[in-house]
Amino acid sequence: MIEDILARARRLEASGPISDAAEAYLAASRVLFEGRKIREAAEALNKAIHLFDSIGMVREALEACEESAAAIEKGVPARERLLFMSSYACLLLQGGFPKEAKEQRARLVRFYSNLPPAESRELRPYYLSWLGEYDFCRDNYCSAAELLEEAREEGDLGPICDCLLAISWLMLLKTERCEDLIERMRSGQPRISLMASYLDAVIKLMRGKHEEALTAFSTLLDGVRMMADWKVMMWASFCLAILHATMRNLGTARTYIDTGRAVASSSGSEVMVMHFDALGEALFPRGDRRLMEIRDEAASLGYAGPRAIAELGLSAFYLSRGDEDLATDALERCFALADENGLWGMISMVGHAVPETLGLAARRGLGGQGLARIAEMNPGVRLGRSEVKLFLLGRREAVLGKKRISFPGIQGELLAFLAMNSSEPISREKLTGLFWPEYDDAHGRRRFYIAMSEIRSALKGIGVRLPSKRPRERVDLGIDFWTDAEEFAALVRTARALRRAGQEEQALGFYERAVELYYGEFLPGAVSPWAHQERDFFRLMFIEAQIFVGEASLRTAPEDALERARRILREDHFNEGAAALVIKALRAMNQEAEARRFSERFKREFREAFGSEPESLPDFQAP
Repeated sequence: MIEDILARARRLEASGPISDAAEAYLAASRVLFEGRKIREAAEALNKAIHLFDSIGMVREALEACEESAAAIEKGVPARERLLFMSSYACLLLQGGFPKEAKEQRARLVRFYSNLPPAESRELRPYYLSWLGEYDFCRDNYCSAAELLEEAREEGDLGPICDCLLAISWLMLLKTERCEDLIERMRSGQPRISLMASYLDAVIKLMRGKHEEALTAFSTLLDGVRMMADWKVMMWASFCLAILHATMRNLGTARTYIDTGRAVASSSGSEVMVMHFDALGEALFPRGDRRLMEIRDEAASLGYAGPRAIAELGLSAFYLSRGDEDLATDALERCFALADENGLWGMISMVGHAVPETLGLAARRGLGGQGLARIAEMNPGVRLGRSEVKLFLLGRREAVLGKKRISFPGIQGELLAFLAMNSSEPISREKLTGLFWPEYDDAHGRRRFYIAMSEIRSALKGIGVRLPSKRPRERVDLGIDFWTDAEEFAALVRTARALRRAGQEEQALGFYERAVELYYGEFLPGAVSPWAHQERDFFRLMFIEAQIFVGEASLRTAPEDALERARRILREDHFNEGAAALVIKALRAMNQEAEARRFSERFKREFREAFGSEPESLPDFQAP
């Protein structure tokens, strides 16, 4: 009987579901304990606990520990007993029982200290790794990395140790070491390979590669659902909430927070519940009281991660109220936690969604090497500079707070170019060649200096603080820009990535936001070849978004689809996609005859213009 149960457990461990495999090992341990086969029983029990924990089923793992705590004391080999105590301590931490976890860890240390020297030396790598896992669970990645690295040096402890160490290196912003371990993990068992994919996606997020990160997380979630790995589901939901908040897709961010918290709550992972509570309040603050409650509760339980997130949220909240002193105090507490526990990776991720806090830190000289490393990882993060909003689609306006100013003529085109290429070194020679090619070098430079002087004067007029010292080797206004054109392009590229991942419904939301942002053609009235090239680029993106949104509304709002298609045709008379959408919309409105007449007219005009037939129009049945 017992062999049948163990055989079934091994089959399920290999093929899934993992939760069923854990239940089978737990059933086997009960039978083995009853049969006095203590070693085999302890091995099966630890296997069950490990499998429950590995997929985030904290409550079930804790129940298994509590059920077997007495039996594990009698005649169990030292290695299995230490493993049990380590797992129990970590699970108590995750489940919200820090006092009991600390007591269990103390028992582990005492038991190991009383082992015979030979056995102590043999088990030392495991002992170090277990202590490292405990520190990992209480968000102390500095200590965890040190212990886990020492354990690996004394013996190969397998993929779980690699996985915990990789995450610790990532939280310490030592991404090169993390990536080395990721490569090892890719060739491991499916769950370890899944974790490698998760870490790879997180690195993309931290480096500011938002579209690549979105694609990676979307692919990851397919594997998570297939394997029912709730632990990775929680972590991925946490990161996706940050990613969507960074991309200002706040509704989706809120959904991921709610989903992740629900999974954490149902699985019994109180520490992750608190992480989601802290993140939700940091991104969607209702005031400082709730953030302080989360911070204080996390402090009482010994959870450094939620404390740091809550402090970062408090800083963002106080900044939104204009109180830089209170915001600075919160940042100092946050960064102290980050230094003590190695939480800079978490600060980097959450800081992407509340970048104003990192800007304040740079202006106040806070953060030291941690903040410098965040900026080094993501070149798009430039800290401590004013951000000006530029509206270039259908308008030519610069906005800072409630003040705005128009930029007509070549000055507007030069400012737009500088804003949209601010991460690249730009020489004066390149700019004079782009915008004043008809002049010789001396006159081109003079025109350039006049235009730059007018731009600086206008920006100062709306309150922009420009640096007094400017680099000689390149042109840099010394401020950060947000442009509606770049935001529009990012939305469309994100929608494309979601479509490639098969997430059409989510893609629709990004396309809709892109269409709303497209107020009109890029830099209206512009004369430079660069502006004309960019105008065509954005116009094609707009047409793509309009057609996708129109196609999606055919069933529920065909009139809306028809208007979208006609808007495109007013600007691009021979656009086949828009013409096809007109025909589909008319048909959806039961105007078959009008659809046929439009189709025939479009084909005739297309033939007259190009000498060929359009290729993508819907067919009609012969009357």
